[in-house]
Amino acid sequence: MGSMVSADVLALPVRMHGIGLGRSVELIVDAGVRRVLGFEVRCGDDTHRFLPLAVARVRDAEIAVASPLPLLDELAFYRARGHGLGALRGARVADAGGEAGTLRDVVFEDDGAIRELVVATPAGERRIPPGAGVRVAARASAA
Repeated sequence: MGSMVSADVLALPVRMHGIGLGRSVELIVDAGVRRVLGFEVRCGDDTHRFLPLAVARVRDAEIAVASPLPLLDELAFYRARGHGLGALRGARVADAGGEAGTLRDVVFEDDGAIRELVVATPAGERRIPPGAGVRVAARASAA
């Protein structure tokens, strides 16, 4: 499918040979916000599971898998090693020039590489390629 924005893939049905297994509800990215690890999927039994991007094929109207076996119950394991994109939305993004704005979304490739961070600025939306000088601050949780 080429480059994708998380908004294009969230809520897509996850199917195996046309049979519905669940819906994607969150994108899980690595701790450095450089790669998409996979999807959090709400399955038909209302259980949330992790689907690695490497075993999924994103198409126009679905996320296709060859087997239900890659839907892993170890969602907490992957969340501990990465972030849900929803929890990062609104986080401050800085680049070599300083404060760049707040994270809105990511543009990523089929292989999971994040090509651009979509950042909100007072002047409008800006797209920043991830790199060594780009940092996304973890949002503080509400206590």
